Amino acid sequence: MLTANISGVTYLNVSGKEISDLTGIEAFTAITYLNCDDNQLISLDVSNNTALSSLICRSNQLTSLDVSANTALTILYVNGNQLTSLDVRANTALTRLRCHDNQLTSLDLSTNTTLTYLDCDNNLLLQPMDRVRIYGLTEMVAPRFVFITGYVQNSGQYPLRENMNLYDLVFSGGGLADDEWLEQVYMERADLIRMDKDNITSRVIPFNLGELINNPLNQNINWALDANDLVRIYSKTMFNVVRFISIDGSVRSPGNYTLKSNMTIKDLIMVSILIVIY
Repeated sequence: MLTANISGVTYLNVSGKEISDLTGIEAFTAITYLNCDDNQLISLDVSNNTALSSLICRSNQLTSLDVSANTALTILYVNGNQLTSLDVRANTALTRLRCHDNQLTSLDLSTNTTLTYLDCDNNLLLQPMDRVRIYGLTEMVAPRFVFITGYVQNSGQYPLRENMNLYDLVFSGGGLADDEWLEQVYMERADLIRMDKDNITSRVIPFNLGELINNPLNQNINWALDANDLVRIYSKTMFNVVRFISIDGSVRSPGNYTLKSNMTIKDLIMVSILIVIY
């Protein structure tokens, strides 16, 4: 390539010319646009072309390309070559990068914060004895669970399904079709323990179990569940504890008596059949 009187050239398009050697391109020191698409290049030295803002060298046979000196590059198209590595960490002005259909195994774009377009498909070539595994969505997403404990037939953890609600978890805990369970479970209150956003503290949210079972379509009671929610169900015996009071002295029947709702001292004295008359 003739190099005389070319120091002022800024634009060069030599695509599709069956060129196998671009020796002399280093003399184009002012060039900002170079297109050498669809040739037979096996090497390309642009280290002296520091004004380049667009480099398009697709569909050649390049096995390596050093663009570390080309810090003004905004467009780099190197697809359709045989590159096994590409270092663009110095090219912080890049906005468009096409490097698909090469043999790249990695690409560091940590410094290319202005990049708006990237195509790096179809790179790694398969070798004999390679094994490919395709992952399902559930394998790539960490499993999430909810829990139920207390007076239930099937306590434990359950996968958090999409749109799973409070009734679903209570149903999974079992007992809704068991008359004996329904007779013994405490319907007035159950608790939902939910983790706070810091994943350290939690809060207790009480709810009426009877209302939930009777009105599962009511979203004001049947709340959506979050991951790690814990539901605790209670038995009647835990709340219906028999409490006693005692009376002694000048009464006909001293001893312990069951404390009833709204019971007064007068009620207790009447139960003990009052004072002995002298």
